[in-house]
Amino acid sequence: MKQKLLLCLMAAGAIVMGGCKDHQSGQIEGPCVIKGTISPEYNGKRIFLVPMEGPKTAEYVDSMEVANGQFEFKKDTVMMAKIVMDYHYRMNLQPLLVVTEGGEVNVHIDSISSASGTPQNDSLQAWKVLTERHMIENAIANQQMMECQRKGDSIGAARIKQDAHDKHVVYKNKTRSLAANLKETVLGKFLGTMYPKTYTKKSADGTETTYDADTNEPID
Repeated sequence: MKQKLLLCLMAAGAIVMGGCKDHQSGQIEGPCVIKGTISPEYNGKRIFLVPMEGPKTAEYVDSMEVANGQFEFKKDTVMMAKIVMDYHYRMNLQPLLVVTEGGEVNVHIDSISSASGTPQNDSLQAWKVLTERHMIENAIANQQMMECQRKGDSIGAARIKQDAHDKHVVYKNKTRSLAANLKETVLGKFLGTMYPKTYTKKSADGTETTYDADTNEPID
């Protein structure tokens, strides 16, 4: 799931994600039309819509040539998919996750790509922004901890580490909350795999034990 747009938008992301609760009634079935824009410098190059699950053969992967800085895909099934440029030309272009639910999805492919237009894609974009900002915060915290360690400031390093941990807990719980609000949708199921609340381990004798994913304590 790259921590980049999470600096000042944490509050804004929370507001946006809170608003997504109204979208939990289900996903939109029917034809999905993805209308995309990209720099005209990629005219004549192929761009792909690749399913997140299942075979990645020509039978399942859609592609088309960019024309006039635009491209369009149409799908009749609801699924998580990824939009990517031909690997020869994808440098500096960010792959983009989308949900092919019914309706019109507007996407822009660039160094930071985005999607909007349907409830799940609006929610996915909010989570993407939240995640990218979280990644930036983590990168900054790691740099600050390294600087403290270089100076021999173990107290400062510990403080920064704890602060980063607390922010990660907030991010993790927001992801879980959005997954719960959208649990009957493709996006909800996808987000639900990010931070499950429990996990299971099998011992040498074959016994399985379930643990709390936050405390790593066994659950009776």
